[in-house]
Amino acid sequence: MVAVLAISSFDSKRNAIFLLLPIALLAVLSGDRIRVNARQVIGASISSVAILVAVATMSVLRGYGNYDIRSVWDALRVVPDYLTGSLAFAMLGNNLELTYVFFTVHHSVSAAISGAVDLELGATYLRALFVGIPYEVFMFRPPSILDSYTAFADPGFRAMGGSWPPTALGEAFWNFGQFGVAVIPVICVAMDFIYKIVIVSSLRRGICFAAAGLSIYMFMLFFIRGAGLDLTWAYVIVTLLIAIVLMVPLNFVDFGTRR
Repeated sequence: MVAVLAISSFDSKRNAIFLLLPIALLAVLSGDRIRVNARQVIGASISSVAILVAVATMSVLRGYGNYDIRSVWDALRVVPDYLTGSLAFAMLGNNLELTYVFFTVHHSVSAAISGAVDLELGATYLRALFVGIPYEVFMFRPPSILDSYTAFADPGFRAMGGSWPPTALGEAFWNFGQFGVAVIPVICVAMDFIYKIVIVSSLRRGICFAAAGLSIYMFMLFFIRGAGLDLTWAYVIVTLLIAIVLMVPLNFVDFGTRR
């Protein structure tokens, strides 16, 4: 599944990488006790190399390295050269989004605590309460973190529709300044509590809700990366609606039960 996404959706490597977390969650929830042995160490090492090669392949397909690439096999052929070149660490840092994430979190936090911007005082979090309400019904909207921060950091890029996610830490500081360091743990604990109570209990209701639970687990990465609580909540709502729609026809399918 990861390989298919890496080949068919190389312009958005997150689709493939984020899929690894639900797979890991399924392994943990399988009930088998995790034991570290030589076989697992070898398997984890091979998987890590495969992930690195997949990231490099998708990057080459998007034009990194300026190779003359016409197919996936061409990209795979030049991956060793890509990973051993003089700029390998710099390019991999960019591929794994370490460079701009470091910039956005550092820049957003420093701007917030230095007084360079007016704090949002929780407004970007409150925006989640307005998800799903049409503008025709209620025009007012608190600012989103993507719009608020990107408009400050790079107005021209925002005018073109671009965005710079400041990470969940940057959003907390963007709202509450130095007190943001105390806010982010509260938000994470609250989200974890809601996930356990609502989603995990829904896993018993069938495969549709199980898939929804795994999807929402993956969406938490969007929030941590800085997409904002409103966008994360919008994804959750759409996922649950799809699960409800699919629940009816799939009720007639017998997937079997493991005893």
